[in-house]
Amino acid sequence: MENSQYQQILFDFDGVLCDSINAATQSYQRIRSADFPILPSLNDTLTLHDIYVGRLADALLPWLSVEQSAQFFHRHTEAMLAAASELTLFSGVADLMATLHPDQVAIVTSSYEAVVRHVFTQNGIATARDLRIVARDAGLSKARGIEHVLNERGVVRERALYVGDLESDIHHCRSLPIDCAIVSYGYNRRSQLEGKGATYLIDSIDELVTLLESKAFSCLRSLKL
Repeated sequence: MENSQYQQILFDFDGVLCDSINAATQSYQRIRSADFPILPSLNDTLTLHDIYVGRLADALLPWLSVEQSAQFFHRHTEAMLAAASELTLFSGVADLMATLHPDQVAIVTSSYEAVVRHVFTQNGIATARDLRIVARDAGLSKARGIEHVLNERGVVRERALYVGDLESDIHHCRSLPIDCAIVSYGYNRRSQLEGKGATYLIDSIDELVTLLESKAFSCLRSLKL
């Protein structure tokens, strides 16, 4: 369903805009050691990329029950909230966000809204306070969060693009359906994403900017990255 021009850009946060993988790795190790020692320990050759395979909700099921997996991810999200001051944006993200029209961009994420606003504010994103964010606090899945923003803004799905980083994001987008640009610099590698149905596969912020210049120029004020 690749579209010629998008009128609404919806971003995931972790792994797309926020470089949180080091903090997430530390959180995983702490929670594993304290409560779920059956989970694999991470090291130089086994990383979160190797654990978060396929649908995120199913990623820990080789070792944990569904209930235990839900407990793990709840504790992980709480830990990332506590670590918000340590999180940073990927290089180029602040400049990109500054070029986007606030009423044509939104964040749909499983992180807490407070984390997103804190990281944006501490990185000088001037629109942080007014940015539309549908986060974990809303109690919606990503698919329902995307749908909520589009209905709220009167945008048809064919004119919207979601930017994520996980195979799970592809599944959420295909369930609507909506086009998706999936980045390979986040929590999944390119090899884990190829052939899974993403509309676009993106390897860098520069490539993301180029895509938006081409396919969503009405959402941009200007681009000088």
